[in-house]
Amino acid sequence: MGIDLIVLGIATLIGLYMAANIGANDLANAMGTSIGSGAITLKEAVLISVLANTLGAVLAGKMIFVSEDFEQGYHDFTNFISQIPQDMYYSIILIL
Repeated sequence: MGIDLIVLGIATLIGLYMAANIGANDLANAMGTSIGSGAITLKEAVLISVLANTLGAVLAGKMIFVSEDFEQGYHDFTNFISQIPQDMYYSIILIL
């Protein structure tokens, strides 16, 4: 296992951690009033959020044009990855 896979794994874990925190913040913003007023419980709010996020990703995921750009080959990263992989890793970490 090379250093590139280790760095990629660490960056992936950090990205997943950040995505979970952003999702938790969005859930708190959207459901805080409902939970506070007693209209729904915390478990119901989490279930609604998971359901809504999953349906949104599945149903509307194809409507995001960035994924279509990658499918059509508008973004070609082969030269970037093969020439300077360490710069790619640094840029991934800086984005996080």
